[in-house]
Amino acid sequence: MIARISAVLAIASTCVITSGCGVFPLGRKVDYSIPEKIDPVLFRTEIFGEESSKPINTGYFIYKGRYVPPPYVVRRTGLSLHINDIMVIGPMKWKSINEKNLDSPPEIPNISMWCESDALTEFIDGTFSYYESLYKGPNPPQDKTMLKAVSEHLNKLPNVWDTEVDEERQLIRIHLCNFTSFNVSSSSVFGLASTGISEEAIRDMYQRAYEKHVSYFKDNKIVYRGLKISEIEWLEDVTTFYDAVKILNSNSWSFTKRSNLAKINFASEKIVRDLVSCYKPSKELEKRLYDEYVKALDEQGRRKKTTPFDKFK
Repeated sequence: MIARISAVLAIASTCVITSGCGVFPLGRKVDYSIPEKIDPVLFRTEIFGEESSKPINTGYFIYKGRYVPPPYVVRRTGLSLHINDIMVIGPMKWKSINEKNLDSPPEIPNISMWCESDALTEFIDGTFSYYESLYKGPNPPQDKTMLKAVSEHLNKLPNVWDTEVDEERQLIRIHLCNFTSFNVSSSSVFGLASTGISEEAIRDMYQRAYEKHVSYFKDNKIVYRGLKISEIEWLEDVTTFYDAVKILNSNSWSFTKRSNLAKINFASEKIVRDLVSCYKPSKELEKRLYDEYVKALDEQGRRKKTTPFDKFK
């Protein structure tokens, strides 16, 4: 253990001293505009297929604070949903009721000491699946509990510093080498809730999501994918979104922006908080909103004095 601590301190010291070190995670800036990457194996296109909509020129797509201009193409790839190649609904890990259990625990993936990626989730999921089937079988091991067996296998990962078993609460506390920790249990591992769902039911679930997203854009609604949440908000009228963007562009404090957005009843409180924290102004969005705002006034016969486009500045 002393040797392991020394090795970690040596690596940390090297990263602090070396200019521009990208290995040590502290202080690293994350570019939230980069789409998330998911293992394509999880898409299950060989079972669930794929389909794409025709380009749609209405609606608005806000991705992590950035406006993505139309046309929009909604694409379903197996168990995932994409808008212009940006994934908005990830693949659900699905196990057929006829699928055979693993014959052995998953192999240790080739990942770095500082890694915290989907490979970790995949490994945890596979480890729980194997040991659950083993301990629920006719001759379960007697030398240790299932959680202890899972914990020992997880501890073999190069990016796991230590694991703690809590038998009373039926969970495992995982401490990573990048100084983060989290709990896992057989009921909380991502995807296990989908075990046993029929192929037809899960296909219908993603098909309905695909059709809804296509209708959102055709109905000129706002599809919002945030930093922490992914939700849908509708555009009641162009004026509301027009005024909201002016508030987001202002130099006001975040609290003031949230308060002003609440006054015009724009979006849910969760979306407002998320959007205020990461919104990036877009001249293309401002021009489009201004044009639609003026058009709406013309159609209502109320156009007297419109707000100049430069009011967005």
